[in-house]
Amino acid sequence: MPEVTAVNKVNSDLILTALKDSTHGYHFGKPKRPDEKALTVLMPILRKTNHDRGYTTFPESDTTMVFDTGTVSEIDVENKGDTHVFIRTGTMFKGSTQERTLQRSIFLMKGAKNRINVRCVHMTRATGHAKMSYGGITTNAFMQKCYTSGFTPKGQGDYWHNVHEETSKMRCMMGGHNVGMSMESDVNMLSHLSPPTGGGPEPIVSGWSSALGKERRPVVGRPAFKADDLAANMMAFEKNYEELLSKVKLEDDQVGVVLITDTGVQMIESFDHPASWKSLHETAVKAMGTDMVKEDKESVFEFKPDHALSLTQKVLAMDFEHNAIYHHPGKDESPSVTITGLTAKGYVGEVVEVNGEVIHLVLFKQA
Repeated sequence: MPEVTAVNKVNSDLILTALKDSTHGYHFGKPKRPDEKALTVLMPILRKTNHDRGYTTFPESDTTMVFDTGTVSEIDVENKGDTHVFIRTGTMFKGSTQERTLQRSIFLMKGAKNRINVRCVHMTRATGHAKMSYGGITTNAFMQKCYTSGFTPKGQGDYWHNVHEETSKMRCMMGGHNVGMSMESDVNMLSHLSPPTGGGPEPIVSGWSSALGKERRPVVGRPAFKADDLAANMMAFEKNYEELLSKVKLEDDQVGVVLITDTGVQMIESFDHPASWKSLHETAVKAMGTDMVKEDKESVFEFKPDHALSLTQKVLAMDFEHNAIYHHPGKDESPSVTITGLTAKGYVGEVVEVNGEVIHLVLFKQA
């Protein structure tokens, strides 16, 4: 691959074509399987560029403060540094209160303090006014279930239901027992007290989950496994498959990845700069864990690397509809920021542009 640098800006109208056709410095690396029996293929997205990012990512920042507001659907973030900070959609925030996940990506200006929209991913834990921190990103399989057309996040009840499904799947993969019993207990709570699914209203009382924990939590015969705790189950899963996940190494000039399984392209994610992907590489690999541990035990499938590229190009060539999610016009020292939703048959995604340059793209195959 020749030495190239990205010179021309790539906006939301160009990014899919730039990736598909390997222009503007983007190209695909060699598709690989994490294990010789794996049904999953990871194809790195590479970009050689010398441009200045003009921002940093949340995992890199030690000057971005996060606080639980005591309200289930909102948290406060404050950038006390002198560099803008990008926070990826699906980022988890953890602390002494219930874990939350970011509904959509945000670009936090230097010196800014914003109240942002989140969803709870730990139903029975209390809210409160407390400091929070980076908790990784929610799993790809979870994200595939949480968005409708236009990259619209589903309601809180849907998120809780999806947490239960994903944690129970993890438990089964790890050979856990009593999964059905735990699911039944938590789903009973969900049916009694969750807000309506499909984008229904948020809980009115900010501390309601604390009351839920006291009033509804089953205690008799309750197994240790808690299906409503996404973060804890992700940690257990990552530890169980640590050796496999550690095989996925960061490549030179890598800015993203394509995740492909036996059912097609599951996710495409790309940044504009290798430093951004480097900061999320480890957590991004962990987020793909439940897909990567699928095995072809009977050696039925034949691995053909060339098919990974053609499948990816086919998705990128789809006729995606664009819809406006957010726009901040540039003013004084603050850059312009535009977030656009993408929708095609079976796929949804999000593009983040800063001063007309795409800094992040993610596409999910809908579950």
